[in-house]
Amino acid sequence: MSYTITVRGAGTEHTDLRCDETFAATPPNVEEYTYTVSLLCFDLNRSGGVEAGDISAWMDQPVDLDRDSAVDAADLGLVVEAVLAAP
Repeated sequence: MSYTITVRGAGTEHTDLRCDETFAATPPNVEEYTYTVSLLCFDLNRSGGVEAGDISAWMDQPVDLDRDSAVDAADLGLVVEAVLAAP
């Protein structure tokens, strides 16, 4: 899933969104910009976490995780990397 978020100000002053926790006397304004967040779920066996069973789940039902329109070793590599990086 991908989400595109555009932050917009209210008139000339950006009062709709401000940065908190900056230790500034007044929270600074957030400037207008657009960013995209892509979410990948590697919990393919729905166990509640990323673990070795997700590699087996991918082997049983391969999925195009990198969205390149091909289900291939690159996608399996993403699952393996996620499993190795999991706590």
